Amino acid sequence: MLQTLASRVRYAVGSARVEALASGYRLVIDPIDVDVVRFERPAAAGRESDDPTALREAEALVQSPLSELSELRFPTDAAVRLDELRLDAAEYRLGLEVANNRRPNPPPY
Repeated sequence: MLQTLASRVRYAVGSARVEALASGYRLVIDPIDVDVVRFERPAAAGRESDDPTALREAEALVQSPLSELSELRFPTDAAVRLDELRLDAAEYRLGLEVANNRRPNPPPY
């Protein structure tokens, strides 16, 4: 079963990105391709500068990872964490927009 899953992953992402190791398989990716890394950098910058536009742009980088896992019986810890970070940024952004007497705008997903 694991070999079948690894084969499907190779097909989806390319065989060069899946390494076979003695202990199993490893997905070789650039950190910038990881949703949480792509989100955390601009979200932190938006918080530091209290910039709702930067926070909105960070939110737009990722949609709810939980929606992508709907076919599974349970979400992964990483997906739950990313969803919580995304929602926290949205809440912070909305607070800034309300405090600045701006009409809150949804992120452009």
